Amino acid sequence: MRFIYLKCESDQLSYDQTVREIALEREDNASWYGKPTSNLACPTLQWPKFAWKEVEHETSQERGNTLA
Repeated sequence: MRFIYLKCESDQLSYDQTVREIALEREDNASWYGKPTSNLACPTLQWPKFAWKEVEHETSQERGNTLA
């Protein structure tokens, strides 16, 4: 199973800018289909590509320690 990270296509502050991790089940030209990993009991949802964009997600380990 592939995992992708999606956030709202609009960068305006009035829209939720939370990055969501999705367990991708399938994809077509218009949408991704999958379940949010935060709640796998959720049914498979459609994530339209015109409203969501795929983003890279960095963990704190990938960013490195910036406090040193």
